Amino acid sequence: MTLQNQFMRYLVTALALFSFLTGMGQSYEFPYDLKNPDGFYKLPAELNEISGIHVIGKDRIGCIQDDVGDIFIYNLTSGVIEQRINFGKDNDYEDLEIIGGDAYILESDGDIHVVKNYLHAGRTVDKEETPLETENNCEGLCYKESSNSLLIACKGRAGLDKDRDLDNYRAVYRFSLDERELFEAPVMLVKMSDLMDYSKINVFARWSYKLASRIDPNGDIRFQPSAIAIHPQTGYIYITSFVGGVLAVYDQNTQLIAAERLDRLTFLQPEGLAFDNQGNMYISNESNGGKANILFFEKRN
Repeated sequence: MTLQNQFMRYLVTALALFSFLTGMGQSYEFPYDLKNPDGFYKLPAELNEISGIHVIGKDRIGCIQDDVGDIFIYNLTSGVIEQRINFGKDNDYEDLEIIGGDAYILESDGDIHVVKNYLHAGRTVDKEETPLETENNCEGLCYKESSNSLLIACKGRAGLDKDRDLDNYRAVYRFSLDERELFEAPVMLVKMSDLMDYSKINVFARWSYKLASRIDPNGDIRFQPSAIAIHPQTGYIYITSFVGGVLAVYDQNTQLIAAERLDRLTFLQPEGLAFDNQGNMYISNESNGGKANILFFEKRN
């Protein structure tokens, strides 16, 4: 074997190894520049505790406030709350989903308020109770069209059964709108160690996840879902965690495909997540000592 052929063989082997190390997880290219929002919207004091959002039209966002039983219709362009719709007494409300003319509001204990024809004077309000409890600490709500159901992301205890050992997981449950009941087996389990493993195997990848520095005393990444949304074009599931500062992306088979760091200087306290029909992303932040806001990220690819 000539010296030139031997060199080419080593080069091909090295490139193959590098491709293996960096290619894992790169079939999906994260389509947003989280360091540079394309839009920044300060919110009025009434929304300092904003906990959930939904895009309802051009420049208009439906918002929910953590401890107030109202839906706020906020205009991003004018900076004005156009409408304030009462649906219940003050409580611990965590997220908002709107399907057609109906609004769904999630309580931290897993119960769901259903506001039919929420924009009209003849609206009606009902409540769906679920087996979830305060200990599950339900934070995220989104609509999954393919199964006509709502996904509920839990920040706290993963299982419905207190004796079931799911300490190293976070759970997502499915509430069927057809059957009007919660499926008691999680539709998705977020394994904490997967986030760490994903960070490690992408050490040579284009982006750095820096999750290894965010480990709790038990050795798990401190990942506590604060919002969940499904991308309208890919069907991928996006989950934010204020604790740990992470935005994780899962494919339609609930496999982790990306984990992006949320910088604390940009994301004061990410509690709301939504997409418009074009796939642009909105993340709302509670005030957390600053000013509550909504950040807009244009889809890059």
